[in-house]
Amino acid sequence: MLLAMPFPRRIDTDAITESARAILEAGGPEALTMRALARKLGVKAPSLYAYVENRDDLLRLLVAAGLQDLGTRLSAAAEEEPRDPSRRLVCLARAYIEFAGSAPQVFALMLGPGPPESRASPELERATSAPVVQSAVELAGPGRGEVLAQAVWSLVHGYSVLNLADRFKLNPDPRAAFFDGLDLLLRGAVASARPGA
Repeated sequence: MLLAMPFPRRIDTDAITESARAILEAGGPEALTMRALARKLGVKAPSLYAYVENRDDLLRLLVAAGLQDLGTRLSAAAEEEPRDPSRRLVCLARAYIEFAGSAPQVFALMLGPGPPESRASPELERATSAPVVQSAVELAGPGRGEVLAQAVWSLVHGYSVLNLADRFKLNPDPRAAFFDGLDLLLRGAVASARPGA
């Protein structure tokens, strides 16, 4: 007769990332420890080190996964308006804001101030922002398009950070005000791109 022996639970990088993200979103960065992650996964903490070197490595994994998620959302949003770059940038802004609201802790980890070692690769960061840059260049032309992309990214990021921090006390509808401001920025970009402007 064979005795039923308990098998160690199988884990992989995806399971680690998903569980770490859940802990981070529920309790913030201080709640995300290797021990807490091991408990959530039902394993002993040392088994995690076959997949991540340390907590900093885990944070880099979360940043990379968050950027990939954001990049997927931005790419899908860009496909909503394939012909009109101005309207496409509005769709991209909406997708960015929705991502920030759905994963505020990951958003802060990815795009907030932090040590350089917690950053993802520059290639991944460029790939994530590519739909914004491409749309802005299409709207305003080379040279000005990169400037417009930075302005749009700054505007939507600033709004997202302030909105998550509940800093819009005087405006009853800050989201509508944001999109009005974005519309003004994009109209100015269109006007400046006209010949003779």
